[in-house]
Amino acid sequence: MIKYLIAMLMIPAAVQAKPLDENAFLNRCYAHLTGRSLRLDHVYRTQVKNGTKTALQICDSLIDQSVLNKTDYKTPTSAGAEGLQVLRNFYDFHRTWFDSNVFEQMQGSNYRHLYGTYDNFDSTEPALSLTYNLFAPADLNVPYKQVIQGKAGYYALRELDPVVNARAAFPDFTLASRKEGAGYNLSVAQIMVRVPGIGFKRADSLNSSFVQVPQPIQIGELVGIKPDTRSLNITNYAPYIARHKIPFALNALNLEAASTTPDMVPGINIYENQGSGILGMNSFIFLNWGHDPGVLLNGAEKMSRRWSQAFMKSMLCRELPLLRQSDVGAYVSTDTDPKVAPFRKSTTCLTCHATADQLSAAARNILISNSEADYAFFTNPDNSKTPKVTQVIGRFNATNATGYRWPAMAEANYHKQTPNGVLMFRSASGKLVEREITGITGVGDIIANEVDIYQCAAKRYLNYFTGLDIDIYDPGDPANAAKINGEDIATKKLRKLVQTLGTNLQTTQSLRTMMKELMRTEYYRDENYLQ
Repeated sequence: MIKYLIAMLMIPAAVQAKPLDENAFLNRCYAHLTGRSLRLDHVYRTQVKNGTKTALQICDSLIDQSVLNKTDYKTPTSAGAEGLQVLRNFYDFHRTWFDSNVFEQMQGSNYRHLYGTYDNFDSTEPALSLTYNLFAPADLNVPYKQVIQGKAGYYALRELDPVVNARAAFPDFTLASRKEGAGYNLSVAQIMVRVPGIGFKRADSLNSSFVQVPQPIQIGELVGIKPDTRSLNITNYAPYIARHKIPFALNALNLEAASTTPDMVPGINIYENQGSGILGMNSFIFLNWGHDPGVLLNGAEKMSRRWSQAFMKSMLCRELPLLRQSDVGAYVSTDTDPKVAPFRKSTTCLTCHATADQLSAAARNILISNSEADYAFFTNPDNSKTPKVTQVIGRFNATNATGYRWPAMAEANYHKQTPNGVLMFRSASGKLVEREITGITGVGDIIANEVDIYQCAAKRYLNYFTGLDIDIYDPGDPANAAKINGEDIATKKLRKLVQTLGTNLQTTQSLRTMMKELMRTEYYRDENYLQ
């Protein structure tokens, strides 16, 4: 009798399932791909009505025709406005993966330094990386794992839209204070750097040198994405360390320069990725470092935890803590010295800190700096260029090649030590990942072999296409027991789908393939996504 009742209760759910007809499916996938409704007179409707093409074939072709040209890295002309719209739509979608997208969100953001930073860096570069990966030229065979590997950067190709500009109050100005368009001669960007040996005072044309930016960030609507091959070496910059010394000494700031700061690297390529793809992008570091320019990491209370946490959340869909309490017992400090960081006394705290701090340790030599100590809103004598200050990533040379250790107390020269760290977290499979690293260049290689980054992409795409969502977490953590026990059959089935899509993505390394696979699922075919 009980079995009969259970069977009867399950019938309504099965009856409610209603697959979309071809026209409705076309409307759905077209809207998801382009972000727009399909016109009533569109040729696609005729093709579906006549049976010359299925809705799925049309939507597959919409994806494929948006693949970038290898010659100019733009959406093919043959794809027309629809191809461009698909590119822009998924660029907007990929921006949602990141909590911070504009440089005003930088810790210690100073409007005087925003203008040059917007000239030189794209605050949405992580989203550009994902979008390029999705639509990279077919014959390049760019694997998905590349978004977290290597030192590649990405440059947005943009064009001014006259329709959009006509609606703007000041259509010829941008946030970066550059004028674009016929008749203007202020579009060439320059940045200011201090002449070595002079020291930093208020920015002025007598004591500063002007470095022309080889290729400023373009302005307008996205039309393509290409690998960023720019290179710009500067031999000096402002570390800003003196601002955080106690007592604060104004004269020390004036005299402070990378070229005269012991063990600091004075010559840097300002566009260089620090390693591991998105994790090491300049813009991602600027937006997520969690400290003002000039703050030195010290191994204890001053670490770039926000940067570590933002990466895990954006690319692994995982919120801290990512460890079990049983994983971190060895890191609990029994030292009674009052200088010991409080979080080193608690296993609960360490389940977060053991992940965030030890990854941050591999970036201890990094310092958020500026190309000049002060701003400069004035033009060169020829009145044709506007030099500005931009944020840059400074670095210290390692002068203390110690093996890895995690100090319980702050250390004055921590930022000068070899950047050894540990990548430590529980994977979504429950596996403990605990690997020593030197610098952040190898972080992506380790993560690329775990399921998390692929399940995260599957989760985000599934949510975009269906509105359905699940949490990704360590299934073996006792802290998640209630969550696991509370999952119903539908949730478990959805989780299995995300795991399958993720596993397939790890194998194919193709976002395009995963997207097509998702559109063939019973969830996407159903009128109410099987809900």
